[in-house]
Amino acid sequence: MYPQLSACSESYTNGRVIEAHYTLENDTVTLVDADGDPVRDRWGNPIRKRSTGDDHRAVASRLALGHHRDTEEDDDDFNRPLRSGISAPY
Repeated sequence: MYPQLSACSESYTNGRVIEAHYTLENDTVTLVDADGDPVRDRWGNPIRKRSTGDDHRAVASRLALGHHRDTEEDDDDFNRPLRSGISAPY
């Protein structure tokens, strides 16, 4: 599967995607690498989520995008999530 990081734009004429793999077992989506081994978060836990009633491809896509944003250095950090927790006075 190829979740979309960004749509086509002047900077990225073809848009940007990431390659992601997952398994589905007992309504649980687990991200895996190309060899089928579970992808782990920064604490060493497998990245998985129950998908009961949800589209398993959409669940896998959200998990993959979240993992990518948490772990990859992105050239375009302008659109990065702000995590300061401090609000600026206006």
